Formats: sequence, structure tokens, C-alpha cells
Amino acid sequence: MTASEGSYRELEQKLKDGLASISADIVDKYGNLKVALNINATAKLIFDRLENLEDISEMSTRDMAKFIEECEKENPETLADIKSQAN
Repeated sequence: MTASEGSYRELEQKLKDGLASISADIVDKYGNLKVALNINATAKLIFDRLENLEDISEMSTRDMAKFIEECEKENPETLADIKSQAN
């Protein structure tokens, strides 16, 4: 796990805890379960979307690694050119 991933996980947990606390406060103070449930449902959608983005990022990384491996085998000159342009 990278440092940024660890930070992301900590932030995600803090956000989840905060939203759960807000939902509980709304129910306790105002008795409005519907609003609390809407907050929880919205939070779930946000975290599901973040997980989807994370999955897409991992797939893109794997695809890029595969592309680099194929370039190394099939056309190392092109890969060298790409690397020189990246620097």
C-alpha cells in the first residue's frame, strides 16, 4: 500500500465516521430518519463511485504495464523514444 493510498483510506474512514455521526445526530435531535437515510444512501453512492474509480485506475495501470511490455518486445526503439519524450 502506498502512502497516498493509506492517506486515502484514513480520509475515507474519517468521512464515513463523520457521516454516520451526522445521521445519528439528525435522528436524535430531530427524529428525522428519512433525512438520515438519505445522507447514508448518498454517502454509499459516493464511496461506490470512488471504488469504481479506483478499480478503473488499477485496470489502466495494468493496461499501461502490458503496453510497455509489448513495446519492449516488439519495438524497443519506439519505447526508447516514448521514454525520452517523457523526460
